[in-house]
Amino acid sequence: LITHLPEFKRLALIKRYYELFKRDVLADIRNDTSGDYRKALLACVRPPPAVWASTLKSAMKGLGTADCLLINFLCIAKDHMDEVREIFDKENSTPLYKWIEGECSGDYKNVLVALALRSSADRVDMAPIYWAQRCADALYDVTTLKTL
Repeated sequence: LITHLPEFKRLALIKRYYELFKRDVLADIRNDTSGDYRKALLACVRPPPAVWASTLKSAMKGLGTADCLLINFLCIAKDHMDEVREIFDKENSTPLYKWIEGECSGDYKNVLVALALRSSADRVDMAPIYWAQRCADALYDVTTLKTL
């Protein structure tokens, strides 16, 4: 059930849980579960940028780097990179780009650092183009209907 909820409904669920039981749902999940099951449940309830930040750290900590995870989550987080960076920096003593610089080298490192440092505002928003096309289609349809 939780996996199919949009973010605003998950936030409402967390708030409602607290209102009903006077407890934090995240703390209850941590206390009542363990292992991968705990990680999966927490990932379903936590905001996506927080999950992505912790996944990025997991991809780089320990021996070696999980390159596929690192690349995938840097790309998935593209529209929320500012939030991911902020959460990562808050949870770790070293900024995200410094972790990447310590784990990678060469052009690969430069590309990943650029992805990590990009601004969420740098995205191209297609909504105005989409709606302009829809309006043009509607006008064309009205003209076509008048000729019939």
